[in-house]
Amino acid sequence: MLNKKRKTIRKYPIIEQEVQLKGSFVKVAVVADSEPLIDQAEHEDDFPYWAEVWPSAIGLANFIETPNAPILGRNVLEIGCGLGLTGIVACRQKRKVIFTDWKIDPLFFAHHNTSLNHCNDLARFIQMDWKSLCFAPKTYKFPLILGSDVIYEKKNWAPILKLISNLLTDTGEVILSEPNRTNTSTFFSQLRSKGFIYQKFSEPVYLNNKISRIAIYRIRRNFV
Repeated sequence: MLNKKRKTIRKYPIIEQEVQLKGSFVKVAVVADSEPLIDQAEHEDDFPYWAEVWPSAIGLANFIETPNAPILGRNVLEIGCGLGLTGIVACRQKRKVIFTDWKIDPLFFAHHNTSLNHCNDLARFIQMDWKSLCFAPKTYKFPLILGSDVIYEKKNWAPILKLISNLLTDTGEVILSEPNRTNTSTFFSQLRSKGFIYQKFSEPVYLNNKISRIAIYRIRRNFV
């Protein structure tokens, strides 16, 4: 895997950035220019959304770094990990993080970035399509599931709801972030119908000379 990772990363023009969070910074390698990748994409699913750092990822990383973040055991599942920013912050909290993405290239970048931040010993990397979970629900349960900007497309809602229902422990939490898109209200209506409740927070993120108001959702099962 290591040789394949090196070969994959070498095919991209990359630069290293220091992403400033509220209480620390994280080193990340990003694709220097994603425009050629967008031009090469034949389908929307091929768009390299993973190739740069988005405000929603910074917002989620900031949130789990603060005292508001839940203390819910050491095992974490990150879905749609992209470059791995949020999972790296969780690793720094001495949590064991499974980074997942449905594409292999972002997983190689996430692996590279955990190495840059000296936390590979707490990280695992698994290629996973939400529509076909690679974890057996009776064997694998997670007290904390993280995801930034993973609910932007309606087609992903049902698989993500199924994943949450199957893989979250009874007392666990899911924390999602997104940039206040208008269609998310429908997703959260469906979430409530599946027996979950949530709290919404706002996390301001300053990136590229622009302030984004990122919505953070803490989700848990409703036992009332």
